[in-house]
Amino acid sequence: MHHILIILSCVMLPCLFLNCLADDGYRQTWTFKNRKDDIIVWLKEHDMPVDLFYQTLKNNKIQVVFDEEILPIHQGSLPDRLHTSVGQDQLIWEDAYTSIYVPAHPRVMHHLYIILKKDKQSFLDVTEEEIGHVHDTLLKVIATLNQRFGIYDYMLAFSNLPQLGHSQNHFTLEIIPSKTNRGLDLMDKVWRNNYVLMRNFAPFSEDPLSKDEIKQMTKHWTEALYNSVDLVFNEPALPVNALDFNHQSMTYELIEEFYKFLQFEGLTIEREIYTQDLDDAITDEEVKAINTKCIFCNPVAIEKESIDFQQVRAFYNIRPFIKNAHFLVTPKEHCSYFTDIPRSVFLEMCGTAKQLTTAMGYHFNRQDVKMYIQQGFNAGQTVFHTHLHVLLTPDPVRHLLFCLSYKFFPCATKKEFIDVKEWISSHLD
Repeated sequence: MHHILIILSCVMLPCLFLNCLADDGYRQTWTFKNRKDDIIVWLKEHDMPVDLFYQTLKNNKIQVVFDEEILPIHQGSLPDRLHTSVGQDQLIWEDAYTSIYVPAHPRVMHHLYIILKKDKQSFLDVTEEEIGHVHDTLLKVIATLNQRFGIYDYMLAFSNLPQLGHSQNHFTLEIIPSKTNRGLDLMDKVWRNNYVLMRNFAPFSEDPLSKDEIKQMTKHWTEALYNSVDLVFNEPALPVNALDFNHQSMTYELIEEFYKFLQFEGLTIEREIYTQDLDDAITDEEVKAINTKCIFCNPVAIEKESIDFQQVRAFYNIRPFIKNAHFLVTPKEHCSYFTDIPRSVFLEMCGTAKQLTTAMGYHFNRQDVKMYIQQGFNAGQTVFHTHLHVLLTPDPVRHLLFCLSYKFFPCATKKEFIDVKEWISSHLD
């Protein structure tokens, strides 16, 4: 479970490299031109310890220098394209309860929306019967992904409140496939998680698909969905091998995204970038070691870290993106694939997610809860016991720093587990 959280954030950006490596071993030098006191205040606003901020940069071989020139921190703004609806979602299939659309701005090929036809202000308003209708349509899409397009790895994402690009009055579930089934592409996982968790709060890349690609995708899906398909699911053996990316490459891209976000937040930074040696590739042996034992079936973890329901459990994440507000809802029975989960269990998983959302609303006075399932290693799943993440939207600065220095963030204490169980249980039906 803990390895899931390492692989998060946004997209690759171009970078200019100098021809020499710094003598002191640093890979980059960042010169801050803002007042130190202003940076401290800014970090506190983002719930980020000052020492951890600078330690994260140092751990990633970034030298920090402060210039004598003192500039104020000016709040940036999201790119205009995020505030306007450009293009239109394309309807490709519907029944009496749900519709399937190709988004106006799909983030990857075969990215689809399943939309509930009845007006709903939030996920909390969706009934169990309506979730069942969404589940039926979702299985049709997954079977089509498997049989017609040979795709087995995907993320399922939804939220309590509508996100950018969603209809304001309809519950929307997104199916976001991985870019490849050849092996693990860490940046694909990084991009997908950032899109789901931070799309309302941070910039993301331009549309990766051309108009012609979107047109072809719409045509192929319309034809596929209106031809009958058996609900038979082809699932690859676990774990997936033939990894095609490495940790350091991902780290460099995370640094690029963090640098971009600091500028968006109004910090003024000049930097030098030195030659970077790409090594430290992930091995298949390491991947297999991750899955030696299932943490969600571990009796000690069940007793100490979970809340028990009829057919499911809710685990408090030992290293949460946001303290006291990151849970993992799992079936009690071990299910390696989403399609292994019985309908009644999926309905209870969603019902439990609604209860957690309500509880966090009372406790934190916040409704911005995100939910997602990573299906398949290429989509980010590293513990093959299907689980639904339920969490408040993390602060972008803390989120990006967490990704860069996961192992330096403290685990939850025993008292924290007890306190979370207590306040969550007090709000459960």
